[in-house]
Amino acid sequence: MKISAVIPVLNERASLPATIAALRACGGIAEIIVSDGGSTDGTVAWLQAQPDIVLVRSIRGKGPQINVGAAAAFDVSETACAETFAREAATTGNPTGTPAKETLATETSTKEPASTGTTAAEAPETSAAETAATKTFATSRPPDICLLFLHADSLISQPAIDALHAALADQQLAGGAFYIRFAESRPRSLRLVAWGINVRARFRNSATGDQGVFVRKSVFESIGGAPEWPLFEDVELVRRIKQAGKFAVLRTPLTVSGRRYIEHGVFRTALLIYFLRLAYWLGVSPQRLKNWFRDARGKKKNN
Repeated sequence: MKISAVIPVLNERASLPATIAALRACGGIAEIIVSDGGSTDGTVAWLQAQPDIVLVRSIRGKGPQINVGAAAAFDVSETACAETFAREAATTGNPTGTPAKETLATETSTKEPASTGTTAAEAPETSAAETAATKTFATSRPPDICLLFLHADSLISQPAIDALHAALADQQLAGGAFYIRFAESRPRSLRLVAWGINVRARFRNSATGDQGVFVRKSVFESIGGAPEWPLFEDVELVRRIKQAGKFAVLRTPLTVSGRRYIEHGVFRTALLIYFLRLAYWLGVSPQRLKNWFRDARGKKKNN
C-alpha cells in the first residue's frame, strides 16, 4: 500500500528539514506532502526548492491543513491509478512494483486529471508493458492509500514504517498511531511524560496528533476528514477513525520534540493538557478551550 506522509506546518523552517530528512531516509514512503498555513519565516521558500515535496496551501489551522494535504494525496480515481500502475509496470516489469519515491513539487492542492483521450495509435511510444498493465489494471479495484499525519518536529524511523506496512496488511484496520519518545534527554521528567502518554495510548487504544496518526484515505473521506476546530481536532479525528473500524497503537515509537514542554515547563504543560482534555470530555467547546490554552501560556510568558 502506498503511504502519503502529510505534514501541516506554520513557521517551521528550523524543524522541518530534519523531519523531511528522516522521511527521505525511510523506504516505503511514496509521497511527502507539506500543507502550509501561511508561514512567514522562510518555510515556503525552502519547500519550493525541494524537488520531491508536494507543497499545498491552506488557511491556518491543523484541521484545515490536514484536510487540504489529504486531498492532495495520490488520486485514487481509476484513470489516475491506471496510469500510475502502468508507469510502475514499465519501470519495474512488475505490476506490483514499489511506489515511486519522488513526486513533482506543486503549490496547489488540486492535481490535474489525467487525460483519457489518448489511444495506442496516437501514442506509438507507449510500450507494450504499459499497455498490458493498463488493461490488466482496468479489471481490478483501485488501491487504497494510507495517510500518515506527522508534526513538523517529529522524526520517523524505518522500523516504524515497517511496522506500519505490517499493520496495514490487516484489511480490517482503519487507522492507528505510534508510541512516542522525546528527542531531548533533559529534563528527565520528559521520560515520565512520554511514559504516561504511551500508557494512556495502550490502555485506551487512542492517540493524539503528535503520535503520528495514520488512516486509510478511503476511511478518512468516509468520516468527513478532520474537524476544522482550533483545538482537539486530532482527538476528534481519532474518535471518528475508531468508529469507522479497527484502530491500532503501534509500539515502535516516533521521536518527537519536547520543545513546548521545555519552554513552558514540563509538568505545568502536562497538567494543562490533561485539564483541557478533561474539560473537552465534559463538553467545553474547542474554541473556549483554545482561549484558555492561549491565556495560560500568555501568563507564563509574562511572569
